[in-house]
Amino acid sequence: SLGTAKAESARLAWDAGLETAVQQDDRLNYANVSGAPGELTLDQAERVRSNALFVSTRSKVTDRTLLQVGLRGDVTTFSVADRLVGAANPDDSGERRMRSWNPSVGVSVRAVGETRVFLNAGTAFETPTTTELANRPDGAGGFNPALEPQKTRSVEAGVNGVARRVYYQAALYQSRVTGALVPFEVPAAPGRQFYRNAATARHQGAELLIAGRLGAWGDARVAYTWTDARYRNYVVDGTSFERKRVPGVAPHRVESLVRIGSRHGFLDLETRYQGKVPTNDANTAHSGAYATHGARAGLTKLRWSRMAGAPFVGVENVLDRKYNSSVVVNAAGGRYFEPGPGRNFYIGLDLTAETAPGR
Repeated sequence: SLGTAKAESARLAWDAGLETAVQQDDRLNYANVSGAPGELTLDQAERVRSNALFVSTRSKVTDRTLLQVGLRGDVTTFSVADRLVGAANPDDSGERRMRSWNPSVGVSVRAVGETRVFLNAGTAFETPTTTELANRPDGAGGFNPALEPQKTRSVEAGVNGVARRVYYQAALYQSRVTGALVPFEVPAAPGRQFYRNAATARHQGAELLIAGRLGAWGDARVAYTWTDARYRNYVVDGTSFERKRVPGVAPHRVESLVRIGSRHGFLDLETRYQGKVPTNDANTAHSGAYATHGARAGLTKLRWSRMAGAPFVGVENVLDRKYNSSVVVNAAGGRYFEPGPGRNFYIGLDLTAETAPGR
């Protein structure tokens, strides 16, 4: 960060700043010979320069209404120097520049008691990474000239508040992603991911969070997310994936946590559920739904001289459920699935050093 400036009054607060970052990579790719490096196929120096300007204001319009407005501008320059040039290997050096301005606006209104209603809208800009740009399906060096940044326009509306010591939040959202970055593999290079832009993808869904106390002995939290993510106007090699679900995105997710505690220690009980996930653009293969459970117990801080320690022990996937923890989207040869770990245990100790008063 080059610097930020802030100001605040009773009715208005604002901040503005500049950010800059530089990244340099030396990329070497070799042909795979039974798991060992073979012939050198790519040798290039890569440099990324990014600069951003942002400003954000927060205004108390009335005693019940808060308004926030922001604007961010980004310029990212990718440059590459090809160091593997020959008679049959042309110089693929070059530069690509990506820029965007992204506004945002949000309003929050206190309705009744501790309940607030909110509405947010904005845009976002995400460039490809150097790895995504350098991995070209045609095997050439340099950066993929056809790969563009993805841009998102989104809107969210919801309500949050506290009722009888229970916190709640519910929201509906919709996003339109233009040029969504989609990974894929080719049979000639299994295990290596390439990227292309989908014309448009629409993400819409709902989120619900409830958290509160369970009497005097603990508290609980449960969160549910529903996501309907589908392609729009997306054609690959003459095949249309219109209305197909975006692979790798779970339509249903649930997470819950119950903590039973006292001044001596705690016990956490956790459950995670994920619905069936499509693994390719055509939605002809899926990773099955699953639920896993975990537990963690620990003691409050034990003191030794000026040290305090909090030991804990836990187990994940208590029922030893077989499931896929992640998927490889559009994998060649149908190798979509990456199995998750079975039942496993861990122990730990949080240590804190306490200084003497006045030091």
